Order: sequence, then C-alpha cells, then structure tokens
Amino acid sequence: MEQRPHHRPPPPAHPRPGLARRPHCILLWQRYKPLTPGEVLTVIPQYHPLWTAVPTDDLLWIDDVVCHGNFRQWAKLTYLMLEAQGSLDEPAETTT
Repeated sequence: MEQRPHHRPPPPAHPRPGLARRPHCILLWQRYKPLTPGEVLTVIPQYHPLWTAVPTDDLLWIDDVVCHGNFRQWAKLTYLMLEAQGSLDEPAETTT
C-alpha cells in the first residue's frame, strides 16, 4: 500500500489578520464620551496641579482648541507642558 504524504488543511483565516500575529494587542476598544465643559472644569484641575491656577475661561479655551473633551489629549498636553518646563525630572509631590 502506497502512503500518501499527510497534508494538513490550512488554518482558518483569522477575522482580523493583523491581530492574529500580535496576540498582545488590545482586542476590545472602549468608547468614551468627551468630557463636558463642566467636567473639564472639575476633573482637569484635580488631574494635575499644573491646571489648578489656570482661569476657567482659559481651561475651556484649551479644551475647545486643543483637547476637545478628550482626557488622553489633556494627559498629552500636561506631559508636553511639564517637559517644556523641565519639570519631568523633578520628583512628584506626595500628599499624606
């Protein structure tokens, strides 16, 4: 009896081929609503001391022009502001 080489069928195609090669990537994206102007005025000064002394009109202008209610944009802007001030190398203040 002649043996034929064993051929495996190809694996099924992954519905998102890019993710099949990178199993460590985010598989679920969460959607968030933009911060409202009231939330910006409440949350952003609590987020980082850099924003506590900024007048409310300026915070709303920054949000309107740069951040658009996106907290990630606020985080990026905070980082860039601290980097420009040279404050990134200083230890963070701790409250007890």
